[in-house]
Amino acid sequence: MIEAVVFDMDGVLLDSEPLHHVVVNELLAAHGARIDAEAYRAYLGTTLEYTWADLITRLNLPGTLDEYRRGYDEAILESYRRHSVPAPGAAALVGGLRERGIRLAVASSSRTLWVETALRQLGLRDAFTVVVTGDMVTRSKPDPEIYALAAARLGVAPAHCLAIEDAPKGVQSARAAGMTVVGVRTEYTAHLALEGARVVLDSLTEFDYAWLDEAHARMER
Repeated sequence: MIEAVVFDMDGVLLDSEPLHHVVVNELLAAHGARIDAEAYRAYLGTTLEYTWADLITRLNLPGTLDEYRRGYDEAILESYRRHSVPAPGAAALVGGLRERGIRLAVASSSRTLWVETALRQLGLRDAFTVVVTGDMVTRSKPDPEIYALAAARLGVAPAHCLAIEDAPKGVQSARAAGMTVVGVRTEYTAHLALEGARVVLDSLTEFDYAWLDEAHARMER
């Protein structure tokens, strides 16, 4: 039986990947570079540090990781403050789970300030008793550390947690931690194989609450 649901944030609670992609290209444009949506998908579910360290190497960018990190951090925070809106079905699902007494957590590779800012802008912060971010772990997704930490802080065994993810690395992370995973497609992840997810939805509006009681039996399709 499922006792807790652990949400990824970007692409799950809010469709933020387009915002991130725009900001990345705004910073790259200063150096005459850009990446298309296909190339950007490789960074979904990873940390800021991984993304920019890889871009610096791949695109032979001038400047230091710290310089890009500061610029990106400021631009993303402003974007979250101005443009954060819940993904379809997200607010209703969070409310429905709370009504059923399900404990809720966020496990996001993003920075703490980004996550806290976005959740407050969405009006969802008070719904989550546990928020774990990329700043709190030493190994990013697909390593299971972030989901294992979320389960530990919830006080719920991973086998009794359901994770909701939109990216392959996130699905791998939650599965490796021992959780059942629901995948959700977004514009940026629609063509990616969410291998390991028990079921994949086109929107959180399709979530079936029966899965909470019979997660393994009812989620086969």
